Formats: sequence, C-alpha cells, structure tokens
Amino acid sequence: PEGYRAVFVLIEVEGYSHKEVADMLRISVGTSKSQLFYAKKKLKSTLKEFGY
Repeated sequence: PEGYRAVFVLIEVEGYSHKEVADMLRISVGTSKSQLFYAKKKLKSTLKEFGY
C-alpha cells in the first residue's frame, strides 16, 4: 500500500524519525511504526519469493 511505501521511504531512505514522519503525513507515531513494520514484512516476503 502507498502509505507503507511513503513511511518506509521517509524513514529508511530519507532518514526521518517516526515523529517527523507522523507530523508530515498527519498520522500518529504508532501508525508510523506499524506501517514501517508491515512495509518491511511485505518487502521481506516479496524478496523471498524471488529467492533473496
């Protein structure tokens, strides 16, 4: 989902904190953490499908 992607990119690629991302996207810090968790989980399963 797009929300997961946005949070993942902002935190893991751009280096923002959960607080900064929450403020930017107008979501709670808890939602930011949750979306990052699920984004990583989805990425991991997708990579596994391709043999990584």
